[in-house]
Amino acid sequence: MGEMINWMGGWPKEGVISAAEWEERTGRYAKLALQWRERDSMKLREALSQAELLPTRGVPSSRILVTSGADAAIDWTIKRWLQPGDAVLVERPTSRYALHAFRKAGVVPHPMSGDSSGVDPAALSESIRQLHPRLVYAAPDCTDPEGRAWSPERKEALLQICREQGVAVLLDERQSLLCEPGPRRDSAVEVDRGEKDNAVVFRMGEFPPGMVAGLRLGWICLEGGEEDIRELLPSPSIQPEQASPAEQLALIALLEEGIEPIVKTMRFMVSARIGTLTEQLERQRLDGVSWREPQRGLHVWLELPEGLDGDALLRAAWLNGLLFQPGGAFYVSDPDRCKIRVTVAHTEEKWIKAGVQRLAETIADFLGRWS
Repeated sequence: MGEMINWMGGWPKEGVISAAEWEERTGRYAKLALQWRERDSMKLREALSQAELLPTRGVPSSRILVTSGADAAIDWTIKRWLQPGDAVLVERPTSRYALHAFRKAGVVPHPMSGDSSGVDPAALSESIRQLHPRLVYAAPDCTDPEGRAWSPERKEALLQICREQGVAVLLDERQSLLCEPGPRRDSAVEVDRGEKDNAVVFRMGEFPPGMVAGLRLGWICLEGGEEDIRELLPSPSIQPEQASPAEQLALIALLEEGIEPIVKTMRFMVSARIGTLTEQLERQRLDGVSWREPQRGLHVWLELPEGLDGDALLRAAWLNGLLFQPGGAFYVSDPDRCKIRVTVAHTEEKWIKAGVQRLAETIADFLGRWS
């Protein structure tokens, strides 16, 4: 079998900034970190507010919270905003982790209807009328697992409808840094809400896995009425989990240097590796396997031959030294089990080629049993 090839996603050991380099950078601030005070965390929020390329640019630092990654940002939002039994509207399919977190908290997710352009506005309005959700969760800049971008009109409609109905929105922007920049969009703070000013928007993101080895740092940008924001801003006793003081100081220095070269390198690397994956899939000519080239992001969403269950395929692929995410876990209900999500962004070219070969052999073995 050889080395296990892991296409499940997660956090790689190395990054564009290597583990050794990041350890050296954080080591510079070890003594200074001992004198860290809570007020010092404002310096990082100010750096995030001013950093080029980041979705946090231009957001008042007082409305930025620092977390230990995007998943931690989801967890914090759930704790601060939701109660067991609350309804949440989500895309179909949607983030596997978000669904797990909602269900663990006793929150009830409901899928929204949509198409390749995003959630259908009429269906969204009807779902709000029927279900009275406390929150809408979506990733319009880059969906997970499909790697699709909503049209600007659909994203604007989502925010407008939720403002009018007083429903909070959680925008998952964790992959935005990997996307080529589009037209500058206004912050939800700057958009006229009309009569209602009580719709909160949580925008959360992170430095993507593989950018800085070992760094798990994310953020939440709070947008909405002043009264709601004051209630949401945490006291020192309920701050989100954060990176260590030394890491925060090292990151401030990195942001001051400028992250554009690192971001460009990672975008190129991700694009090249996804290109290698799709090229190898085409060469294998796997019967019944199809995919759409992702518009952006880290993942590729594969459709398996009809009737081939992704969970069953994973069990067999594991024996062949390959791991991936079965598709069923990305759905609230009525899952499409003939889908899998593969993440090759952290896999070297030779192992991508080997992984596709192992996938082909595993699928062929299944199809051979059926014939």
